[in-house]
Amino acid sequence: MGRLRAQRHIVSPDLDTPLLTPVKDPTDPTIEQAYKMTRVYLMKKETPPKKTGEIMAKEIATSEKQRNALGFHQVGKANEIPLYVSTEGANALESANRMVEPKLKLATHQILLSALSSDSSLRGKFNENGTDSNFWIAGTGRDVNHLFREGEKSWMTKGTILCTFDQEGNLRRGKGNSIETTVRVWKGPDDNPLLFYVLRDGYARAGGARFVLGAWDKPDFVANLVVGVPQSN
Repeated sequence: MGRLRAQRHIVSPDLDTPLLTPVKDPTDPTIEQAYKMTRVYLMKKETPPKKTGEIMAKEIATSEKQRNALGFHQVGKANEIPLYVSTEGANALESANRMVEPKLKLATHQILLSALSSDSSLRGKFNENGTDSNFWIAGTGRDVNHLFREGEKSWMTKGTILCTFDQEGNLRRGKGNSIETTVRVWKGPDDNPLLFYVLRDGYARAGGARFVLGAWDKPDFVANLVVGVPQSN
């Protein structure tokens, strides 16, 4: 037997004790084997277990129950994004605050226009009682005021324009090919929150637009709905 050169310690900070391997030569295969064992151990320890479909389904069901208990119910989907509505009215600040506990956020006009224009059954749920619905949404006046040209009047002086939108709900000037693809936009304060209307048939036909949108100058106005989507979307 040849003389041992030294005892080599292969230490992992995640192991309780070092691996002690006496070897004759640095190329001894026991070193490579020890490293492999350590690497496998660490990979097993650091890799979190994957959630099964059953666990994910239970988490979704729990979230749904919590939202329902807080007054939010899913009325449909907007491009596969669940849309939740509460019929308890709220002003702008209250609407935003009510999103926190059920882990929702205010919907954007893009999500809403894309969904409501393409799904008549979903749109009908906002006018079930033959009334107009209104609710605060994400964004401020800056998000729509750029559509107005210099010199065009603000809402305070009854200034509005008709707009249409693409499949993603992005607005552009000009009337749509039907009331379902037309939005009446009013110009309000840049920093004020946006209010969104879904008009009943009579008003929509009279005004030439199913939807009305703009920065309201009275954020304390109590809208008749609160609408949100999951925070993860």
